[in-house]
Amino acid sequence: MARIVYVEDDEIVAELVKSILTRVGHSVTVLDHGTLAYDTIAFKKPDLVILDQNVPGMDGLDLLRIVRRNPSLYCPAVLMLSAKGGEDAIAEALSAGASDYLVKPCAPQDLVRRVERILDDHTARECSLRSVSASRADPPWLVSSATASMMKAMFIGGVPPLRCRWGRRAGG
Repeated sequence: MARIVYVEDDEIVAELVKSILTRVGHSVTVLDHGTLAYDTIAFKKPDLVILDQNVPGMDGLDLLRIVRRNPSLYCPAVLMLSAKGGEDAIAEALSAGASDYLVKPCAPQDLVRRVERILDDHTARECSLRSVSASRADPPWLVSSATASMMKAMFIGGVPPLRCRWGRRAGG
């Protein structure tokens, strides 16, 4: 079961998508305002965000860009689900960081397939990135001898730290 935030201002479409995804076991929160969606994404940390391009407050593409520019916030998988189907709109969303793009109206099975594929891809990528970063990270107690010497000099009163200005040693 994935936690999904769906940003859509059309109540009928929102309820339809929610019921389709709920039937296959996902938990779906529907929001109709872009600014509220940003706060909810930061707080709930969903597995997937589904965005319509035209929502009040902040359009879906702007919301996508803000989420992608702030990786410390959270970086979920994002599916753009929009009636805008031109090549330019799709290319713009994908280059802004969307995981995939689906044009409305679409068949329920297409929506479910795309959501499952995105979630599988995102989970696999997230797990591999965590294992790579964990294998490269030094243990928190490991401090190099150079760092230890510098810290000792600065905090215990040994050699005073260099005072630099514009890359040159001051006074010399």
